[in-house]
Amino acid sequence: MSGTRRKAGPVTPFVPGYRDKLLAMGYAPETVRGLLKVLGQLGRWMTDNEVTVAQLDWGTIVRFLAYRSTDSFR
Repeated sequence: MSGTRRKAGPVTPFVPGYRDKLLAMGYAPETVRGLLKVLGQLGRWMTDNEVTVAQLDWGTIVRFLAYRSTDSFR
C-alpha cells in the first residue's frame, strides 16, 4: 500500500499508524486504501483551508464533509 502517493498534508505523520490500526482491526486491504484516500483528501483540504491538526474538531470535519459533497470536489 505504499508507492508514489500524494502527501496527505498535515495528517501525513498519522498515515502509517492509521493504516496499521485498520489492518489490525481486520479491514480488507481495499477498504484500507479507500479510508487512507479519504484521510489524504482531508489532509489536503486542511492545507488548502489553513487548518492545523490542533484545530481539527467536529465542526472542521463537518466543513470537510460538506466540501466533499459538492460538485467542486469531484
